[in-house]
Amino acid sequence: MSQGKYTHISFEERVVIENRLKSGESLRRIARCLDRTVSSLSRELIRNGIKVKRTRVNKPKELNLDSRHYRGKSYVDTIRLKKDNYHKRLKEFNKPRYVAKDANKKASNRTKAQGLRLDTPKYTKTKEYVLEKLKLRWSPEQILKIESSLM
Repeated sequence: MSQGKYTHISFEERVVIENRLKSGESLRRIARCLDRTVSSLSRELIRNGIKVKRTRVNKPKELNLDSRHYRGKSYVDTIRLKKDNYHKRLKEFNKPRYVAKDANKKASNRTKAQGLRLDTPKYTKTKEYVLEKLKLRWSPEQILKIESSLM
């Protein structure tokens, strides 16, 4: 595993994660392939993955029954209902956990939302003041000292 400087997961790495998860590989194996830690991939799946409530999909005993044998009886509706519910749960269970394009969009939106925007009216005065003092070749310490005394 790389112990170097932290880097964000790139779109290409997200595509690799998506494809390998679809093929059924484990997180440890994917992490080894990408030279990342397992915990960073796990966090990526939690933050940017698709939120799907995963439950066990038990097969109902009625799945193997043929409702034609029960024609005219009330049990036919029960068999059909249980089969339909099973197939809905199975479809939900097999949904993809991770889509690279969506994950990349979520991550970029999150970084944009967290960024400090200096073009908002709240910071324009401060920004102008700092730029003015920097043009006068003041050090950042001097600017900070004077500004904190003004507040």
